Amino acid sequence: MRNKTVNQIVNDFRSKDPGTVINRTMLIRLMDDGVIPYEQHGNRIVCDLDTVLVILNDMLGLEPTESFLHLRSIEKAICGLKILHSELGVGEDRLRQLISEGRVPTIKIGNRNYIAMESFEPPYDCRFGTATYNSKNEKKQSNVKKQLAHYLNDSPRITVKRI
Repeated sequence: MRNKTVNQIVNDFRSKDPGTVINRTMLIRLMDDGVIPYEQHGNRIVCDLDTVLVILNDMLGLEPTESFLHLRSIEKAICGLKILHSELGVGEDRLRQLISEGRVPTIKIGNRNYIAMESFEPPYDCRFGTATYNSKNEKKQSNVKKQLAHYLNDSPRITVKRI
């Protein structure tokens, strides 16, 4: 157990990840909503850092570990995606659609959604439909191959002999 004040927890997150969106207001809002347990010692709010890490991982659909998350707003996550994971081919509109469908878990506070950058790495990247195509022609070829395989598997076998 590592009991710390809210400000100490925020400073720990920022020391591990300077670009994090975690701030004092966000943590206090989660505490007020009953998501994160805490204790009041005078005018200080104290909670266990390990518990906070496990709860945040659980809220984002990640393995419950005690490692620090790299939380970003949707806009900053898209900027990071373009640099680090361009092979996923996920833009802002597609990401927002996946979030609204519930396929990508986020932490929603007020009108903002926060997402963990770990969601874009294996094994969690399967949520995005990782099949990407370089051109429309490749996509058409892939669809034709799928249809042909389906037809060949379902149709009766006919043997043709050449004379």
